Amino acid sequence: DVCSSDLRDDGGAPSSLTFTNNIFMLSTGQASNNWWGTYTTNLFYQVTSGYPTGNGNKTANPAFVDAPGADFHLTIDSPAIDTATTIPAIVDDHDGIGRPHGIACDLGALEYLTPGDLDANALVDLDDFAIFVACLTGPGIPNPCLADFDADTDVDLADYTLFAAFVQD
Repeated sequence: DVCSSDLRDDGGAPSSLTFTNNIFMLSTGQASNNWWGTYTTNLFYQVTSGYPTGNGNKTANPAFVDAPGADFHLTIDSPAIDTATTIPAIVDDHDGIGRPHGIACDLGALEYLTPGDLDANALVDLDDFAIFVACLTGPGIPNPCLADFDADTDVDLADYTLFAAFVQD
């Protein structure tokens, strides 16, 4: 994740840079005409003009969970899901989740995870239930468990109700 970054050119534009599978989000209404390098398969949001064209580039709202709060995980309706180009050298996302997680890699630093898929294998199944049961430790979980779906630092029946809604036949 790069938040509030500014790449500057102090002379000759470094045309050898390549940007692939990124999400570029500018401050509302900001324009930039200083894009240099090669851009392929990127998503641009809130860029009013001047964004680079290139193979696979598009403009859309990436549908982050909470961009103002710096939570750049993708929501289920994100146009960035399963639309990235595979780069063999990149095997994990910023959270350590294997790529791809789904039919293809996602744009940006974080793969979208199916709710309830605690073992990150793109299925909600008995293996996930076993992980959920292991997380039933009550208040004060040392490292917040993935099974704390309601984010109250306690894996309990409220979380089980949410988990049950994720279970696939």
